[in-house]
Amino acid sequence: MRIEKVLIHNINSLAGTFEIDFTQSDYAEGLFAIVGPSGAGKSTIFDAICLALYGKTPRINMISETQNEIMTKAESECGAEVTFWSRGKKYKAVFSHARAKGQNPFRQVKREVIEYGQDGTGSIIASMIKEVNAKITEITGLDYNQFRRSIMLAQFEFTEFLKADSNTRAGILEQISDMDIYRNISIAVYQRAKKHEAGLFEIRTKIDAVNVLDDVRQKELENEAKQLGGAIAEYSELGERFVFCAESIKKAAELQESLEVYEKEKKRLEQELLEQNKKFETAKINEQKTKQQQSDLQKTLKTVRELDNKIAVEKNNIKRIESEIDGDEKKIREYKSVILNLFKKYLPGADNAKLKSLYETHDAADIIRAEAKADLKGATDKEKNMRGKIEKTLAGKDEKYWQARADLLEIALPIAQSQRAVLLSEIRQSELYKKAEKLEEKEKEQKAKNEEMQEKLLLARLEEKFGQERSKLEDGKPCPLCGALHHPGIDAEQAEKNLQYINEQKTLLLKEIEKTKRDIIDIKSSLAAEDKLVKEKTAVINENKVRLAGIGARLEDTGVDFIDDTAEKKIEELIDEAKVIMRKYSELLKEHSAASGEVSRFTRQLGEVDKDVLIIDNNKQTIKDTQLRNEKRQEAKEKAQKELGKNVQERIKIFGQRQADKEEQMAEKLLEEAQKVLEECREKSQKAKSDAQQNINDIERTKKEIEKQNIKLGQAYKQAVENADKMCSEPVFGDDEIRGLFADICDLSQKVSKDAGRNIGDINSMANALRALSAKQTERKGRVAEQLETNDQRKKQLKDLRSQEKQLKKAYEKWSRLNALIGSATGDKFSRMAQGITFEVLLQYANANLMKMSDRYLLMRDSGNIAKPLEISVLDNYQAGDIRPVSNLSGGESFIVSMALALGLSEMSSNKTRIDSLFIDEGFASLDEDYLEAALQTLSSLGNRENKLVGVISHVGALKERINVKVQVDKLSGGKSTLSGPGVTVG
Repeated sequence: MRIEKVLIHNINSLAGTFEIDFTQSDYAEGLFAIVGPSGAGKSTIFDAICLALYGKTPRINMISETQNEIMTKAESECGAEVTFWSRGKKYKAVFSHARAKGQNPFRQVKREVIEYGQDGTGSIIASMIKEVNAKITEITGLDYNQFRRSIMLAQFEFTEFLKADSNTRAGILEQISDMDIYRNISIAVYQRAKKHEAGLFEIRTKIDAVNVLDDVRQKELENEAKQLGGAIAEYSELGERFVFCAESIKKAAELQESLEVYEKEKKRLEQELLEQNKKFETAKINEQKTKQQQSDLQKTLKTVRELDNKIAVEKNNIKRIESEIDGDEKKIREYKSVILNLFKKYLPGADNAKLKSLYETHDAADIIRAEAKADLKGATDKEKNMRGKIEKTLAGKDEKYWQARADLLEIALPIAQSQRAVLLSEIRQSELYKKAEKLEEKEKEQKAKNEEMQEKLLLARLEEKFGQERSKLEDGKPCPLCGALHHPGIDAEQAEKNLQYINEQKTLLLKEIEKTKRDIIDIKSSLAAEDKLVKEKTAVINENKVRLAGIGARLEDTGVDFIDDTAEKKIEELIDEAKVIMRKYSELLKEHSAASGEVSRFTRQLGEVDKDVLIIDNNKQTIKDTQLRNEKRQEAKEKAQKELGKNVQERIKIFGQRQADKEEQMAEKLLEEAQKVLEECREKSQKAKSDAQQNINDIERTKKEIEKQNIKLGQAYKQAVENADKMCSEPVFGDDEIRGLFADICDLSQKVSKDAGRNIGDINSMANALRALSAKQTERKGRVAEQLETNDQRKKQLKDLRSQEKQLKKAYEKWSRLNALIGSATGDKFSRMAQGITFEVLLQYANANLMKMSDRYLLMRDSGNIAKPLEISVLDNYQAGDIRPVSNLSGGESFIVSMALALGLSEMSSNKTRIDSLFIDEGFASLDEDYLEAALQTLSSLGNRENKLVGVISHVGALKERINVKVQVDKLSGGKSTLSGPGVTVG
């Protein structure tokens, strides 16, 4: 990150607007100082940088709608801007704040970040305060604390790290080196170990809670499930047989009912068949009649369509002939237009009569050629005349001469103006110096007069005081001062008036002295302004002389005496003269170019005469041929119109105006309707015949199904009864409820076997009882199977839990060992280790900087104090490697050690961000000559070899003398200050 420009507006004592441009060549060496008296506002420059970037300063942490301690007194607004480069891109950070008239004394703080593109245009990329803070950190790679440690080494914090205790140093190291990651790792390890410990305890609790069946009980349940499976299949099959018997009895009854219905429907269907056959015959006769009528119509339509085709052909033929005639007429107009344009090309002003005569004559070529030659001669004469005017305007010179003369005079004018301004300024400065001398003499006289007036005032006060005391004396009584008994009187009133008069004169004199001082300040300010003017004008003179050298010109070439008072006026007149000539030349050049163009055009035109005449003759012949062709077409058109009329009359006679297609569609529609009726009658006749035959078939089929059903029922009923008797002779498996259902079934079995009439109620009861028995056995089997399945699942669960226990135990042992090494609930254990490593790295950076300033000391980590791991010791190479605490260092030694540590912290705080700007706000008063020189060389090397911009605030005179580039902060009246120096602009 490299800071290029800083803008300060009404910050602390810097009232007004100031800009410091660090890109000026004066800052090329990198090192500069900010100097000025105490309290002038040197640190305000650093405050402005912090404000623009982070919205706060090292001394003021909060600026809001309710408070602002940085705004210049009596001002209504303040602001700061910083232009900087970071990571190859240019940015500007803006801060502004203003007073308000509402409830709060200030408005809301405004901040912006602007990014510049390659074309130099800027765009706002952040404008909300939180957004700006995040964007600045993202762009620079530095948060506010890292910025203060790495770039802005603020006053009173320079030696903070050296003087801090171990805990404070640990906090600083944690801030600059992202120590949170080590703390988080330590906490994460601790939490992970605890998590695995809790997981292991939990899995072991789950293992203890799993219960499984013993092998004997499991075998019993498997046996019972197998026996129940066989019984359920047997009872279910027997139940289905009784269900079949019941359904067969019911189906036989339904078939008998269907047979009776079919026999009743037989007579109605036979009558329906006779009626539908009669309707079918009638529809057949009607369809034949309609078909004959359509056949007769088709013969007539054939003749009509032939006539319609002839009529259409004749119409198309007439339309085609008309189109061809129109096309040729259009071509004739185009040919005539070409001829007319060619005539106008050579005779642009000819009227219609002249053009018509030219069209009809056979001498068009001679006429056109004569006109072309006349036009060419006129254009040639005009071009020659324009060349003469140009030569006269340039006065025998060329345009380059006048352009070079104009350029020379344009450069010479500001030189003459600046030289005149310098001369007048020197005259004004001479007058101002004289006035200043007079005012200084006047000031001396006024000061002497003031001293005299002061003595008179003292005497008048004494006289007035003595008068008051004398008025208290009484004649005959001794004076306490002189002992006299007679006391001469004194005019007390006159003494008082005399004192008042002297006071008034004193006041007037003081006002005159104050006015004289202001006049002297004004003159000095005017002298400074004149001096600035002389420098600016001298720079203009030098710059333009360089420009003259660049174009190879000299002031002597202007023919003007630059010392003469009228030099500016003469140069301006010469510039006007050159501009007038160049302007006239430009205008004449355009006219000459136009004239040359006319010569070229008329020359080409003369060469095109024969070609254009040939075109005219060809077009005339083409027009004549086309007109003859159109006459023949007109005759063909009249013949076609006659034939068309004849065919139209014959068509009307045969078919009138009726449309053939429409009549044909109507006839087809009538035939379709007759055929549709015929088809409907045929379908109804066939359906009636089919229905009658289907009825006969249904009667025969139903009789056969009744006979077949009775045979199946007898066989099934016999088998079911036999199986029921056999079942009741065998044992049953299940609980008491199942045994009760089995007994009921056996009772029903005896009743059914004795029933020769096959009572459907008893059969359904038997089927339902068997279903209920099967359902209960199935339910029992399900419960047994569920117990067995649950037991299998628990065995699998127990196996999985044992496997998980093994894995968790392994992970717990690993994390437990790691937790013992670096884990802790607060994260301190691993963080302290990392802080120690970071501390060692910091000392390496610091020693590298310290060696640049002194080879005497080497910073070391004090490893002897375990309770304080971040203590610093100093190895003294001049005392045989003696090691001592930093508290024994002198003031100067402490300063260079602190500076080395601060530079090391700066390099470490950068978070891999390139730091190209460094500002140090700290006194160097404690350094002796050698240490001061070493510190300066170190800071200077940062600017020269490392290409950094290093700014230092200091009151040390030797340091200010040795740093060439200075930004001066000077106090003004009213508690305000101003800036001056390289790159400083006051707005």
